[in-house]
Amino acid sequence: MMKSLSITLALSVAALAGCAQDNKAVLDKLTAIEKRLENIEKQRPAGGGQQRPQRPQPDPGKTYGVGVDDVPMIGSSGALITIVKAYEYACPFCEKARPTLQQIHETYGDKVRVAYLPFVVHPQTATLPAQATCAGHKQGKFKEIDELLWEKVFKARKFEEETILALGKEVPGMDAGKYATDVKSKECEAWVQRHMQNLSQFGVGATPAFFINGRFLSGAQPFPAFNTVIDEELSIGDYVLTNGTLPAAVVIDALARFIPGVLGEEKSLTDESFTRNLLDFPQYTRPAVFRGMSVPEVLQQGHHGEIEKWRHARRMEKTRKIRPDLLKDQP
Repeated sequence: MMKSLSITLALSVAALAGCAQDNKAVLDKLTAIEKRLENIEKQRPAGGGQQRPQRPQPDPGKTYGVGVDDVPMIGSSGALITIVKAYEYACPFCEKARPTLQQIHETYGDKVRVAYLPFVVHPQTATLPAQATCAGHKQGKFKEIDELLWEKVFKARKFEEETILALGKEVPGMDAGKYATDVKSKECEAWVQRHMQNLSQFGVGATPAFFINGRFLSGAQPFPAFNTVIDEELSIGDYVLTNGTLPAAVVIDALARFIPGVLGEEKSLTDESFTRNLLDFPQYTRPAVFRGMSVPEVLQQGHHGEIEKWRHARRMEKTRKIRPDLLKDQP
C-alpha cells in the first residue's frame, strides 16, 4: 500500500515539475493529493497495520560476560566499572555517543574504564577503519588513531584506503610504515572478526551497543541512562554484610568529602590514599615511641623534602604488595 502510494506521489510531483502550469493548477493538484492521502490513512487498520519485527538484541535484564582480552582500553586498569562499547566508524550514533563517554570519564574518573570492540555493520566503509584501530592498538596508539578516524575519516567522509593508511604519519612516536602494513594485515583482519564474533554470540546486531559490567544498554543513550546503571554497579568491596546500611554510609561519606566546606583542609582532597593512583603511606602520631613501636626518624627531623621522598617510597612499597595492578598506570 505504502509503496504504491509513494509511486503515485512521485509521479504526481514529476508531472507538476515537468509542466508549466499556473499556481492555481499546482495548488489544486496538491490539494487533491493531500485528500487522497487522508482517505488512504483512514482506511488503514488500527495500530498502523503490520509492524516491522523488532531486531533481536541482548536482554537488558541479564548480565553478560563479554571478553575484553586484547582490546583497546581507556581508563584505569583497576577501575570498578568496565564499559564495553561495540561500534564502527560509519555509524553516526556511535560518534554521537562520544561526548557521553567523555562525560562519564570526567564524572567517575578512575572508577570507570571503556573497552572498544569493533563491530562492523557497513563492511564496505567501516572494515578498514576497524583494522586501523588494531594497528594503532598494537603500538599503544589507539586513542590517537581513534580520534583521527572520527575527525579526518568519518566527519570528512573520506573512507578511502589512502586516507586511512596515511593517519599513522600524524601520530607522534608512531611507526607509520608498520601502522600502514598492520592495517591491511591478516592479523588485524582476524582481530576484527574475532571481536565481532565475540559480540555476536551475546546477541549484538547493531551499533552502538554497550555492556556496563555486563549489563546491556542499546544505542546512543544520554548520560543519565549510563549514570543510573553505573551507580547501581558501584561497590565498596568484595565482601558480604548483613544489610545495606554500612555500604550506604561508606558511599555517602566518600562522596560528601567532595562538597566544598565539608573538610576543614582542602589539601586533604589532594594528599590522601589513591593520590596519583597509589595507596596511602603509613600514618604516625605522638608519642614518638608507643608500646615498642617507633615513629621513623626521618619523620621527626622536619625536612619536608626527605619526608615526601619517604612517603612516596612507602606508597610504592604498599601498592606493589597489595595492589600491583595500580602500578600498570605509573609512568
